[in-house]
Amino acid sequence: MGLAFAASPDVFTAELDGVLIALDLRTEAYYVFDEVATSMWEALVELGERDAALARVSARYDAAPERIAADLDALIARLVDGGFARRSPAPAQAQAN
Repeated sequence: MGLAFAASPDVFTAELDGVLIALDLRTEAYYVFDEVATSMWEALVELGERDAALARVSARYDAAPERIAADLDALIARLVDGGFARRSPAPAQAQAN
């Protein structure tokens, strides 16, 4: 089962001098993303699901899949712990009988 991902509703993102910054308007906490983390964030927000984001990021970067997965999971944990995102089990896809 995959992991659903969504940005928290109070989070505003902006690019400043080529750097992505997320600001939690509720707490005024912020997170600054490097290039790879920006790619991960964009894939997570656009696709809404960890495994799909992992596939997209893995196709973009030449690194071991295990390393990319570990980095993505660490980023998700930091974002969720910081209140920038929320996660839940992805809904099971309907199967034809």
